[in-house]
Amino acid sequence: MGIAFILAGILEKQGLALIIGAYIAGLSLSKTDIAPVIQERIRGLYEFFVPMFFAIMGMMVNVREIINPHVLIFGGVYAVAAILAKSLGGGIPALLLGFNSKGALRIGTGMSPRGEGALITCGIGLAIGVLDNQFFSAAVFMIFLTIVAAPPLLGAMLKIKGQGTRKPVKNDDSVHETWKFETAEIADLVVTNILGELRSEGFFVQTMNIDEGVSQARKDDIVIVITEEKKSITISTTKTDMPFVKNEVYEVILELSHNIEKLKTSSNPAEMKKDLFDTDARTTKNILALFDSHYIKLDMKGETKEEIITELVDILAEKGNLLDRDLILSDVLEREKTMSTGMEHGIALPHAKTDGIDHNAVVVGIKKEGVNFESMDGLPSRIFVLIVSPKKDSGLYMQFLAAVGSILRDESERIQIINAAKPQDIVDIIKKYDHLLHK
Repeated sequence: MGIAFILAGILEKQGLALIIGAYIAGLSLSKTDIAPVIQERIRGLYEFFVPMFFAIMGMMVNVREIINPHVLIFGGVYAVAAILAKSLGGGIPALLLGFNSKGALRIGTGMSPRGEGALITCGIGLAIGVLDNQFFSAAVFMIFLTIVAAPPLLGAMLKIKGQGTRKPVKNDDSVHETWKFETAEIADLVVTNILGELRSEGFFVQTMNIDEGVSQARKDDIVIVITEEKKSITISTTKTDMPFVKNEVYEVILELSHNIEKLKTSSNPAEMKKDLFDTDARTTKNILALFDSHYIKLDMKGETKEEIITELVDILAEKGNLLDRDLILSDVLEREKTMSTGMEHGIALPHAKTDGIDHNAVVVGIKKEGVNFESMDGLPSRIFVLIVSPKKDSGLYMQFLAAVGSILRDESERIQIINAAKPQDIVDIIKKYDHLLHK
């Protein structure tokens, strides 16, 4: 933005329009590695100012002038001349650069619409008094006609049979490779490490679409597109760059495998689990708001871990706000296979990140008799708190799991929760922790 403003100021000082300086800045940066990064960073400004610009330009048009027959006639003739000028201006150079007459016509027609550049120039002319209202209105009408006329004209040009170049065009040499993994989490980990390696090698990495898992890495003339879909990743690039990509993926997976083996020998998740219930965990209003009496069941029927988890998920499903009930259940059970979420003091915290839901959701279940949940202290679990969260949204998921230790830390209050007469009583007990919000 600074470069654009500096160049705009210099050219304005020399008697030229501000837009020319800004255009030079954009043109200079458009073919660099950081072009997509710049586009991503200034997208908010673009979406705010561009509609405002068109609205202001529209308000500058005198409607009485634009419906004047003389203005309409002149604007129509002006539009035809503008389309011909752009067709010649774009088509003649195309003829000199390997295109035949068909290709030149297509390029010239595609270049014919006028847009913000013409509007800015006309606005400057009106502001400094070079243009009067009638000519400004005619110019706006011309811009409108060239925009509306371009799609059907270009469609007609494209319907002309035959290629638009004198020599056959080489086929697109882009290729795709797909790697499949056991879980979506492993795919996430591999993608994260690939992107990290590419950054360390000087690539500019841009997240194109977070929800769809699309990323792009650029360096010089190398473009690599990485698409993550559930348990697989697909990488697209040119044939000549694919060997580099394959080596990169191989090294990343090899390094991950090596580090995972080290992790297995250097840490003990079972021992770490004992420290998860910390009474000083942060609690926020958003965390407390996840507890809802409609999602609390006081008389769980299940007799096994799997039955309890299924019952909790079904409570969510009954409210009809899930994307995929079966997927949620599968993901929670899969997480449970990794290590039991049975904690101490009769508490179990089944949880998972899943594509089966688009928001954070919590369900509380009580079973006074208790169920074997493979808890750390070997005692039956009687309080079950299920939380599920979207995979692509960090949200309050981890904060909630940490905060449960503070919320359920007091034995007397755990007994009150187990013996609650109605769901709202449990919510009231939990909401007493508002005083922890200063932490």
